[in-house]
Amino acid sequence: MSHRLDLLFSALAKAKKLIGHSEYVIVGSLSAVALEDSGRLPPEMAMSNDFDMYTKADPGRIHDVAEALGEGSAFFDENDMYIDPVSPKLLTLPEGWEDRMNVLERDGIKAYFLEPNDAAISKYARGAPNDERWIKAGVRAQLIDLDVVVSRLRKTSFLDAAEEAATRARIHKDMESTPPTPEADSPSPHKKSRRRRP
Repeated sequence: MSHRLDLLFSALAKAKKLIGHSEYVIVGSLSAVALEDSGRLPPEMAMSNDFDMYTKADPGRIHDVAEALGEGSAFFDENDMYIDPVSPKLLTLPEGWEDRMNVLERDGIKAYFLEPNDAAISKYARGAPNDERWIKAGVRAQLIDLDVVVSRLRKTSFLDAAEEAATRARIHKDMESTPPTPEADSPSPHKKSRRRRP
């Protein structure tokens, strides 16, 4: 079993003892660890040491585990990993993202992980250097499809017009610098997939 996933479910088991919740939503960079056992996850997508998450049924309750499982806690000192409580209201995500989450279950605990293309939109909106590295690694590993990302922008609720413009500009820059992937069923090696403009 993968190390990051083991640490995550260890933290969630402790969280369940503290607050009684058994379902958690993992967002941010480490939402990608849902794919860790597939053998396709590049190291750059799992470099973070904080699990951004909230309790599915009652998002605010996740803050009650911060002292025991957050940054600076004994769990953090022992594992160099910690739970970082977040609010779903602060995420920039496209419509339907909840239906696309990857779900893993262990010992009665369910973890819901953002699908990589949805996570990419949130990261494009934020635009930090570590977000850019995460996205580029996902594109190279074919875990993120920029055409899919663009198609979901139409149904994304942005904070304001400035955030939307900045997000589209970042995606456009990446699409210009990343060659499109040839269609798998193409009869010609010269046939390339068409790309939408962000």
